[in-house]
Amino acid sequence: MSWIDTTLDVVGGWLGNETAKDAKREQEEFLNDKYWDYDLPMWEANKDRIIAQWNDVVAGIQLQQKNEIKLADLKDANNLRNYLQALKIHDYQYNQQVKLHKKSEELYQTALAFNAGSAEFAKKQTKQQQKELEQGYAFQNEENIIEGIIQKGELAAKGVSGRSAAKQQQSQLADQGRQQAIMTESLVSAGINTRMQLHQINIGHLGANIQAHSNRMLTPEKGPAPLEPFKTPLTEYQLPSELEDFHFGPPPMKGVSTLPSPNFTSVLLDAAGSAAQNWAANTAGGNQFEGDSNNTNDYGGFSFSDMQSSGALDTSLYSYP
Repeated sequence: MSWIDTTLDVVGGWLGNETAKDAKREQEEFLNDKYWDYDLPMWEANKDRIIAQWNDVVAGIQLQQKNEIKLADLKDANNLRNYLQALKIHDYQYNQQVKLHKKSEELYQTALAFNAGSAEFAKKQTKQQQKELEQGYAFQNEENIIEGIIQKGELAAKGVSGRSAAKQQQSQLADQGRQQAIMTESLVSAGINTRMQLHQINIGHLGANIQAHSNRMLTPEKGPAPLEPFKTPLTEYQLPSELEDFHFGPPPMKGVSTLPSPNFTSVLLDAAGSAAQNWAANTAGGNQFEGDSNNTNDYGGFSFSDMQSSGALDTSLYSYP
């Protein structure tokens, strides 16, 4: 081997060694710059994002709970208001029934008094008619007796005596007897008719009283009062677990390929999703006295789907590229 070859080998080895040193130095500078300018800031940024998103989920759940408490208070106040109103209506209806029953009793007593007065008047009228009839027959009997006495005196004045006078007197007595028999039979018949009329009056009086009694109202009874409403139950919420170091993954190391950090998305999704479902299932509710359907979207609050659609929760930020 010539000295030229030897020289070339020495120079080539030296140049190769310098090139390797330069390459190693450049690589170390690159790794150092990558660590300080990219890996560590990216790890810190992802850590801050996870903390911010965790805080957003917690704040959303707390807002849901706050809105549910407000809605439950509103429902309780409305249910209590309806309950008190139902009590007022219940008492009012009962008091109206009491007033109607009192009026019915007054009308019943008035009807009884009117029926008794009408029956008494009808009886007096019937008895008065019977009395007038009896007095008429009595006057007629007296007139017949007086007429017989007059006729007897006329016969004596005419000088009629003996068998002729006796026959005339017998004829007169027979005529008086027939008239008295007729009057007696008429009086008996009139008495029977009067008693029948009085009996009919009593029956009519009883029927009128029965009719008045049938029109009486039953004594009102106070029905069951409206049920007092229950207090609206509240959903129990479970917040996501507190962040620990393992949620952020190990910090980057120089010269070591960056590993994906633990995906915290599933933790936030499970916590916020279950809380949102519980709130949606229990927040909307109706009045206990009036059936209604409510939409939880009208009450505001935290919606995990809204958070995703609005860009507040970017699931791509939980891991390194």
